[in-house]
Amino acid sequence: MKRFLQVLALIFFGFIGLIGAIFLLMLLLEFFANLVLSHRVGINGALGWMIAGIICLAIGGGGVWFALSMDRCPACKKIFAMKPGKREFLGKENVVERKEYNIYNRNHEVTGTYEKDVPVTKLYYYQWYICKYCGHKESETIVR
Repeated sequence: MKRFLQVLALIFFGFIGLIGAIFLLMLLLEFFANLVLSHRVGINGALGWMIAGIICLAIGGGGVWFALSMDRCPACKKIFAMKPGKREFLGKENVVERKEYNIYNRNHEVTGTYEKDVPVTKLYYYQWYICKYCGHKESETIVR
């Protein structure tokens, strides 16, 4: 699931960066067309589009960098390097959580809500991640 979200973030932010690059390329072509055809220098009111292109390019580039650095090995700095390894069971804990439920009428419309204490069992794990290039190991605690 983590890899799916990472790839989805790469596609989304890469698309935003591509839109920003297209904005800037169009403005650059318009600038040179005005320079060649009419011998005028200027952007003719396209400053807003230029700012939008720069912002899209910055957001897209930052998002792609963030998505690529999610699975980066801290030792060898390679991207998509940390692979899930073995998972160790630490223990379980029985707790009570307060949950909110809806009250419906005959037409299946919400008419109110109520809260109820529900017993929940939390499971604690150590999830190990191993770099596939240099063998560096890291762990995180997972609660389910």
